[in-house]
Amino acid sequence: MMSSGERPRMPVGETAEAEAAALLDGTAADRPRVALNPGSTYGTAKRWAAERYAALADALREREGVGIVLVGAPGLAG
Repeated sequence: MMSSGERPRMPVGETAEAEAAALLDGTAADRPRVALNPGSTYGTAKRWAAERYAALADALREREGVGIVLVGAPGLAG
């Protein structure tokens, strides 16, 4: 179990780290990033409206100063 001051970590290999760095190049590299995954495999009932994700992203960026990265899989948009 992590202590309250400890930050979560997920170790990755050098190749994966280099690929991620190239993919994220220019996306708020000077600050922490938050990944949002707006899709759902099991139907739209579990999805927020696009406007709510946009509002969350705006609030996180403005209040916390983080960069936002959207993640997901093909076929889950809309």
